[in-house]
Amino acid sequence: MAAAIAVYVALFVKHKLAPGEIGTVLVLSASLDQSRIVFSYCLAFLEASPVLRKEILNVTADEITLRSGIVNMAKFAGKRTPLDHRKPDSSAQSP
Repeated sequence: MAAAIAVYVALFVKHKLAPGEIGTVLVLSASLDQSRIVFSYCLAFLEASPVLRKEILNVTADEITLRSGIVNMAKFAGKRTPLDHRKPDSSAQSP
């Protein structure tokens, strides 16, 4: 649901941006895994439609830049949760 809303807001909501301003649709997730899933859904929604696919200007590992100048990104909030299945960071210190 979050991915569908993010794509809708990025493409179909009229944004009032100043010249040179980059609009951002940000989806915050509780975990890195959730963030990756939302991002992949956003990209899949755009790529599945021949019409929407034309709106993609650039794709990086965590951002989709659209022709409208809006950047769609999914990020995680920064704290690990039990749902975050990443390997522990060896540089992180235990509390």
